[in-house]
Amino acid sequence: MLIPTRKRRLSCRAAMILTAVVFAATLPIPQVSYAMTPQEKHVAAVANDVISLANSGRRGAALRNDVAKLLLRNSDIDGIARFALGRYRAKLPKHLRRDYKRAVLNYVAGLFTYYADDFVGSGLKIKASRKNGKFVLVDSAVSLADGGNTQLRWRLRISGNYRKIADINFRGIWLSLRLRDKFVSVLNKNKGDFNALLDHLHANS
Repeated sequence: MLIPTRKRRLSCRAAMILTAVVFAATLPIPQVSYAMTPQEKHVAAVANDVISLANSGRRGAALRNDVAKLLLRNSDIDGIARFALGRYRAKLPKHLRRDYKRAVLNYVAGLFTYYADDFVGSGLKIKASRKNGKFVLVDSAVSLADGGNTQLRWRLRISGNYRKIADINFRGIWLSLRLRDKFVSVLNKNKGDFNALLDHLHANS
């Protein structure tokens, strides 16, 4: 993966936080002054899974594989991957669908792996949650080891399985929208060539 500029570093850090999320916890669920809802408890557990991985000492391919498993268990990676194709969604060849999903999974997991050290010693605080259409929005804050503080909003589906996180918002930007902008840009530059998109995802995982 190319070494990013400071501006790019912040962008990738944002995407990674959003992930992964996305992205079994070994850290305790954060204590709050009220009884957490099932959705808030789930967000807290997933976030602690992520922080636990950052503190595990594992890096490289081993850590990326662990993060990928976490994403498969807890996020709607299928929905995110489909949405990220934008107007190209219906054009994805059937024989590339499995490879594309795996590539997106590894791409997102790779972001966490690359910036894992930034999250060693961090913690999460659940702030509030509310219903929003077919979703529940859970607001939280991550306190980073360097003293920084990052606001995160998690979107979970109301119907079906609450244990699937549909999206995460960092500073007003949803992860799915950021991925869509990037993936569609790559496809536009390559005249809709999905192999070019797969090459980009593999090169940056």
